[in-house]
Amino acid sequence: MRPSLASGFIKRLSRMRMFVEPPDIYLCPTPADFRKAINGLSMIVEQQLDVSVLSDALFVFTNKARNKIKVLYRYKYKYRVCPVA
Repeated sequence: MRPSLASGFIKRLSRMRMFVEPPDIYLCPTPADFRKAINGLSMIVEQQLDVSVLSDALFVFTNKARNKIKVLYRYKYKYRVCPVA
């Protein structure tokens, strides 16, 4: 991950922490298809990361070029996808 992209992600994540306190942050090691929405990214979490999507963790995905990030997280009783870059 490029330093500028990482610093932007950290800044955005620190703003998100106002309302989300994740116990864990998981980074998907393989690039994700960014056309996928919440259901597709949830399947990746369950199948590739072998983690329950019902946990209160943040799940971080990158595209193939590794120049964009999407974060899947649960806020209250809903799932949200936050494009970072």
